[in-house]
Amino acid sequence: MGKLSITNAWANNLQNVSVDIPTGVLSVVIGVAGSGKSSLIHQTFLRQRPDAIVIDQSPVGISIRSNPATYTGIMDEVRKTFAKVNQVSPSLFSFNSKGACENCQGLGSSTPI
Repeated sequence: MGKLSITNAWANNLQNVSVDIPTGVLSVVIGVAGSGKSSLIHQTFLRQRPDAIVIDQSPVGISIRSNPATYTGIMDEVRKTFAKVNQVSPSLFSFNSKGACENCQGLGSSTPI
């Protein structure tokens, strides 16, 4: 298996970060808010590898709530799994249903868009 290297990433909260991403497998970048995930991929990785294809949470269509995970049905399986593990309704893991914040209605911001 090969790898795609990101070297010496300096952007926002990233300070001289280097990492290898394996090829031939689905790779996911996770971390706490503000840890530099987006900076690592969108600013450094894509600058170093402009031919790369990145699938992220960006809206796919008109609705800001539609992204590749919702279009492919992956989120349905994620919701079912989380619900089963926690013994609750899958709708609690959807911003379009019971899981939506009462203040922002699942938009992630109380400021009108």
